[in-house]
Amino acid sequence: MILQKPRKTKFKKQQRRSFRTAQKSNFHKGFIGVVALDNFWFSYSQMEACRKTILRYSKRTGKIYSNILPDKPISKKTEGARMGTGKGSVAYWVMPIRKGRVLFELKNIPDEIAKKALTQVGFKLPVKTILYEKNWSNFK
Repeated sequence: MILQKPRKTKFKKQQRRSFRTAQKSNFHKGFIGVVALDNFWFSYSQMEACRKTILRYSKRTGKIYSNILPDKPISKKTEGARMGTGKGSVAYWVMPIRKGRVLFELKNIPDEIAKKALTQVGFKLPVKTILYEKNWSNFK
């Protein structure tokens, strides 16, 4: 697994904390997207698998938008470490995703291909997801 991390953080390690309330489903740039229906930690390897799936189905046409950056370090003690030796080193990085967050947005991709790609993305993730389209009646 590739240890993808942010360039700079204030502290090396963080505490695990519970998720807050749900988020609104807001599109920023795309027209169709996939929305998480539960809270989970989105790791870099999951993000890369989803991105590759979208690229494979769309045949590298259109645009993929993702506002997700794994910025929370998850530490893990080594195998066989005894109690009381302190906190372990950083094993991987995640992004805490709350219920209702738009994970990926697609633009300039035909609807059938986009829907097929995003349903495959849903299979790669550990939570249930739905497809979400921008409502044109709200926009002028």
